[in-house]
Amino acid sequence: ATKQPKKIKESLNRLFNSQWFAILLGIIILLKTFLFYNSTVAVSEPLGFETIFGTIAFVTTIICFLCVLSNRARIITGTIINLLISILLFGDNVYYTYSNSALSVAQITNLQYGEQILSTLPMVINAKQILYFLDIIILLILFIFRFMKLEKQPKTTKKQWIIKSAIGIVGIIIFLVIERRYIEKGSQKSYNK
Repeated sequence: ATKQPKKIKESLNRLFNSQWFAILLGIIILLKTFLFYNSTVAVSEPLGFETIFGTIAFVTTIICFLCVLSNRARIITGTIINLLISILLFGDNVYYTYSNSALSVAQITNLQYGEQILSTLPMVINAKQILYFLDIIILLILFIFRFMKLEKQPKTTKKQWIIKSAIGIVGIIIFLVIERRYIEKGSQKSYNK
């Protein structure tokens, strides 16, 4: 009976301290983004292929960027990116529920109705929105109970360095070719502020 939790702990640690963590994080961010789309902008109009494709390309770029980093930097940076995206999606979701409009960058810096929004917050928050932070909560619990820990990885070999460089180049190409075009076209969409 005691061997089973130890095996689970070792497997979680191996996953957490590998490139697979970046891929898993990318999948989670993608799922959060589609949760956001389904509870906001996709309610009034169907999502276009370009939006879905652009989102997948954006998350792939994040994964490529994380895969190039060292183990410690990958885990810390990935967790921070995940948290920031979760806060952004949650805030945008709450604002969309409040005003039926996406929150723009200009509105974030100049929220004249901030007090009104804060007073209606309990009415516009729903249980489904906890999903934006569920993975972060689970990660914290696993850290607190020492199921996972940051492990120092051995020095990168020449072959690993070449693979990481190739992954980085793929990420840059995806960003330059697909994302630039997606961002330009996104300015025409009412919800892509």
